[in-house]
Amino acid sequence: SSALWYVYCIGRSGPSDWMQAELFQSVSDKRRRDRLIVPVVLPEGDPDQIPLYLREYQFLDLRGGPTDEGIQRLLSSITRQRRKA
Repeated sequence: SSALWYVYCIGRSGPSDWMQAELFQSVSDKRRRDRLIVPVVLPEGDPDQIPLYLREYQFLDLRGGPTDEGIQRLLSSITRQRRKA
């Protein structure tokens, strides 16, 4: 089966209620081993707004804006998690 990829972006206003519900559901089903989760802090975002249940995942810090290096780190993180799944 294919893996489910979740890239959660945290911007200036933080996570919305809808995002919180979707996020909680995606991480709460421990039977799903095929999920890949990458929190991303966008420009003007605040890492402190990452929900507690997502803090076990390493986040990608793009507060300085998207750069080739930042995008490469995101792709590397997805690739690493994909190999583990």
